[in-house]
Amino acid sequence: MPVESGGLAAVGENVLTKPRPQGVVMEETK
Repeated sequence: MPVESGGLAAVGENVLTKPRPQGVVMEETK
């Protein structure tokens, strides 16, 4: 899990529910 996400539980859930490259996930979370 990328620490840059700020430890948001929502981000973790999104990663688990929607397996995508971390780069794409980080861009969406910005």
